[in-house]
Amino acid sequence: MATNDEIILKLMQHVSDELENISTKVNRLEQSKERNEIFLARQRELLNENIQATNKAFREVIEENPPIIQETHHSQYILFGKDSPFSSKLLLSVITLLLVCIPMIKYVPPFFNERSALKEEKDHYKLFYDYVFLNAFEKTKTVPTEIVRTMNEIKAGKPIYSNYVDSLNTQYHIHLKKENLKAELQKLEE
Repeated sequence: MATNDEIILKLMQHVSDELENISTKVNRLEQSKERNEIFLARQRELLNENIQATNKAFREVIEENPPIIQETHHSQYILFGKDSPFSSKLLLSVITLLLVCIPMIKYVPPFFNERSALKEEKDHYKLFYDYVFLNAFEKTKTVPTEIVRTMNEIKAGKPIYSNYVDSLNTQYHIHLKKENLKAELQKLEE
């Protein structure tokens, strides 16, 4: 049998051989890594050179043939047709609505103003009629048939009353003019 020293020596030799193998492998790996880094650095340099050459070529082409930029401010509005934002039904509805609303805007406010003035005037005449009717009733203590008959004949549309009122109205205006002229003459005399 081999002695302990021989076994230890053999074992140490074996460890030494393995360490040398590992060392050579590590050296090879380091060398290949350095080669790869050198290769990658060269590849980057080549790539950068290609990019710069391409940029330079593009700039030269653009300088020789500048791009034509056309700015148009042309707006096109389409009211009818398939490209229109309005459908024909919507457009007809809007036109109809406008045609209905324009007369309303034009004639409705004056109509309401007239109507309110007419209502106010009607209320005044009703109050006056009630005053005359009830005043005649108070004086005679009977129904004033003369006033009722006159009102019914006016409602029936007999022209005799309108002619009579027109002639009285003319006389009244003449009387007012005479009074105004007399008042002016008195002012002039003073």
